[in-house]
Amino acid sequence: MAVAGALKFAPLILWMYLCLQMKDGSRRRILLLIPYSGVVMVILSALAYLTEYTRQLLWRADRLGGTFQYSNTMALYLLTGIHVLCYSEPSEDKRGRNLRAAAIIVLCIGLLLTGSRSILLLAAVWALVTAVRKDSLRKGILIMTASMIALIMAYVLISGSYQNIGRILTLFSNNSTILGRILYVKDAVRMLMIHPFGLGWQGYYRLQPVLQHGVYTTRYVHNEYIQTALDLGIVPAIILAGYIIWQIVRGRQGEAEKGILILIAAACLMDFHMQYLSIGMMAVLCLDLQQDQGSMKTKQGTAAENIILAAIPLLVFAYFFIAFASFRLGADEYGLRFYPYYTDAKLRLLERASSPEEAVRLAGEVTDLAPTASRAYVHLASAASLRGDTGAMCENMDKAIECARYDVDCYRLYDTLIEDAVARGDLSSEETRRLTTIRDSLPQRLSALKEDTDPLAFKLRDVPVFTF
Repeated sequence: MAVAGALKFAPLILWMYLCLQMKDGSRRRILLLIPYSGVVMVILSALAYLTEYTRQLLWRADRLGGTFQYSNTMALYLLTGIHVLCYSEPSEDKRGRNLRAAAIIVLCIGLLLTGSRSILLLAAVWALVTAVRKDSLRKGILIMTASMIALIMAYVLISGSYQNIGRILTLFSNNSTILGRILYVKDAVRMLMIHPFGLGWQGYYRLQPVLQHGVYTTRYVHNEYIQTALDLGIVPAIILAGYIIWQIVRGRQGEAEKGILILIAAACLMDFHMQYLSIGMMAVLCLDLQQDQGSMKTKQGTAAENIILAAIPLLVFAYFFIAFASFRLGADEYGLRFYPYYTDAKLRLLERASSPEEAVRLAGEVTDLAPTASRAYVHLASAASLRGDTGAMCENMDKAIECARYDVDCYRLYDTLIEDAVARGDLSSEETRRLTTIRDSLPQRLSALKEDTDPLAFKLRDVPVFTF
């Protein structure tokens, strides 16, 4: 997945190159797009809620996700938009002031509809700090904060629902999500002790079932700094964190830009916001790149040179766009013609395999790409069982359980496969005893796993099961 990860974040390098050539005024004008694009997203999402099909695109569990399709990052974007409007130069005419006030109201309503507890807490801290530091904004922020609190209370009292607008009130009463994220971090730190030089993009997700100490599935650890360490290694993560701190403490940006950096840096302690390129682009836009008024000088190339330089990255991105768009649309076989190393696509094909031979071939390809893919070993074990190879069956089921420690279905399947193999009656007495011993040991494995499980795991919504 290293190629996919590099391609995903490569646009940030191109964006930084463009920012190096911008004047401060140009960068500030781009920042003003944030709040008004946020307003458009909130309005479009509200309209999308009216139909079932569009609702499932822009809403998640009745929470506003917008075009991010993730409520917490949508909330961060909206809070950033509020910050930009509050710190931008006020308009001198009444129409401009009214437009800004209306935009802030829409952004605040959108922020509540996301139900993002972490960003609402961050918004409360932001409001307090801004009210203390900016006398001109104090009255407006107090009114805005009081109105949001009143809206939350009214919504809960009238509807009786604690979803979206009222979700902030479940911060201390419904703590499965919070405890789950603490467990993610604990397991991630354990993983870093074993792999201090990183696992590559998505490596954490692949290795997670092997080293986790509770029942959960997450692609990201919900802490961007730890995620960077998991992807690139501890040293690059420390360098990145140090650079961000330097930018905040010593950077020459304006107050608005530095505030955005602080908001993003703080939010990344609680979620994986940088996985969305627009958040990374906002952060880059607010960096002090040590250039004076866009003074980066570039050699003026000929028309042919410019076309070639532009065409190379365009062709590369177009090639991989075809591959990943195909995966996204479910055309896995077509996408694999362009990029044959996408594990998720091969796993989907494996589940749809039409014959044992095809399943064995695809499972072998999957284990070559992702040695911790439990489902691939399950298919290999099932195929071995069909041909009466109990040795390969047990070997692959042991690997399947090792790669999915809390998947009780694997233990159940292992038990069934052994039962069927013994029932056929064509095994030697020695092999029968060996299989019976393995079958009897399965409950003991689960008991040992229970001892190794983190206490937090028993407080989550998905409680581990140790019987089958």
